[in-house]
Amino acid sequence: MIVRMLDYMGVETNVKSKVELADISQISEYAQAAVQYLAAHDVLVSGAETKFNPKKNLKRAEMAKVLMRSLRISDWY
Repeated sequence: MIVRMLDYMGVETNVKSKVELADISQISEYAQAAVQYLAAHDVLVSGAETKFNPKKNLKRAEMAKVLMRSLRISDWY
């Protein structure tokens, strides 16, 4: 959803560099490119640099960080 928001804002969201995530196989195939993009731009908050933790719920503060970091990528912030 964050990458779709960035697309709507006119941000180019093509994955240029991949981040090695230990749990990439647990991420649905359709979402892997979006996760790679957000991980490469330091948007994701997971507690560990090499894990996405797709089964974990975000806390309110973590989601706020994700939104603020996403907005910094765009010209909207």
